[in-house]
Amino acid sequence: MNKFQLKATSGELAGQKWPLAETMVLGSVNTCEIILAGELIAPQHAQLVTTDTAVSLQALQGEVIVNGEQIQQASLGSGDEIRLGNCRFMLQAPGLRPQRVLQPAALQKKSRAGLWLALGLAAIAGAGAAAWQQGLLPF
Repeated sequence: MNKFQLKATSGELAGQKWPLAETMVLGSVNTCEIILAGELIAPQHAQLVTTDTAVSLQALQGEVIVNGEQIQQASLGSGDEIRLGNCRFMLQAPGLRPQRVLQPAALQKKSRAGLWLALGLAAIAGAGAAAWQQGLLPF
């Protein structure tokens, strides 16, 4: 059983999901496995090739953008964004977290020391201003 699926994230297909077969063509003609609409979509725009462990994407007749970069061919991972014309998709592998989420920078807990310092200073300044207005300070 294949663990990969493609999810439309924008356009008129937004929210729809397709389990990936061994080979799938995306484009504007009825012979494609995933039919897309739009003037920027070629008849056979791109092709997905899936194995048990990997997915690759190849541009056929149209421009293909993966994670913001134009490609002719690319290996995909869970969470990768694919753009074909005005259609956006995300490759999903249920049960697998996207690789970019697992990077050390993403796993590090962000410090909130600056936020707490700013809130503390604001509280002190507010209390001081209130005490001064009520005449509780000698200056």
